[in-house]
Amino acid sequence: MKLLHKKPLALIKDVIDTFERSRMQIQRSKQLFHNREEITLYMVKY
Repeated sequence: MKLLHKKPLALIKDVIDTFERSRMQIQRSKQLFHNREEITLYMVKY
């Protein structure tokens, strides 16, 4: 997921809400040290 520069936390919360409505749960998120503009989400469908 690409993060916006101004409000990254708001974007993350919005994405989490969208996935929860789709019955997907985020297990873990990871941010690479060399690229702070992206995070990787590990999810499971329930």
